Amino acid sequence: HQSFGTTGKPSCGWYSLDDLEAEVPIISNWLVEFGPGAVILNRYPYSFPVPNALVETAARLLGGCVIPVGAANFNVSFVRTVQLLRDQQVTVVASLPWEPFFLAETARLLGLDPARDFPHLEGWIVAGSLVPPRMRALIEELWGCKVRILYGSTEAGPLASSCAEGLMHLHDDDFVFEVLDEELVLTTLRREAQPMVRYATGDAVRLTGDSCSCGHHGRV
Repeated sequence: HQSFGTTGKPSCGWYSLDDLEAEVPIISNWLVEFGPGAVILNRYPYSFPVPNALVETAARLLGGCVIPVGAANFNVSFVRTVQLLRDQQVTVVASLPWEPFFLAETARLLGLDPARDFPHLEGWIVAGSLVPPRMRALIEELWGCKVRILYGSTEAGPLASSCAEGLMHLHDDDFVFEVLDEELVLTTLRREAQPMVRYATGDAVRLTGDSCSCGHHGRV
């Protein structure tokens, strides 16, 4: 897989099949609606970014059914995606964070109310860019469902995921995390194809150390 190159030259991340399968329990907070009976609309681009492969792998291991409708292609438009959401009684959507807004506006243009006319929708899982609290709340308000957020990188994989309380928990069991001059630096503990030692992410973070009523022990 290769990164978007958001802040620099795109870089590669190598994954073995075991690496992808090992990430499913790591991101369990992100996947609570993925079990048997789930209908998952996978809107991640089926190209370089890694989340599409994570969604497919998680569904295969946990028992959900995937509808592959990757964005940024000529085959599945916004209109067709909204129609699939409704006709196939989708329970979970996986997408980039701005996709819920595009699809909500498309639904309105089709005469549909996103919060009312998709009663089977339980969750929207997002990754790929920052999701501030107000943005998360707006998505939940638009669609009447829970939003779960994954933070990570193509090179290192999933680094933190949100819980039911809306806090981002580091995956402390699978990485050694350091914060040096406010920058997150990590060492992988389980990666097979591409182990990384003290990889500087370029991301500014603050670790609060807060406890959380969700029971997850990863630092916030």
